[in-house]
Amino acid sequence: MFLTYRWVRTGTHSTYPAARTIGSAIIEQIEEWTQFPFQNRKVPEVCKEEIREVVFPPYRIVYEVSKNQRMIIVLRVWHSSRGQIDLDL
Repeated sequence: MFLTYRWVRTGTHSTYPAARTIGSAIIEQIEEWTQFPFQNRKVPEVCKEEIREVVFPPYRIVYEVSKNQRMIIVLRVWHSSRGQIDLDL
């Protein structure tokens, strides 16, 4: 989430507080997913059971469940205004 904050903060608009709020909300969600990592849907573009996603409007968050299922790895946090998600995984 640090990179997300940094990108928004250094943009042309002063949106750091908004990025911090959204980032905190996303982190809270991620912490919940670690309890039941397979509860969210599989990513349709990727045929792997361990790759999951959540739509958190206007973001799409793609994550991977680790082999031992003890942690999740966030692969992408994609804003819908950027068009199609880049899933070069």
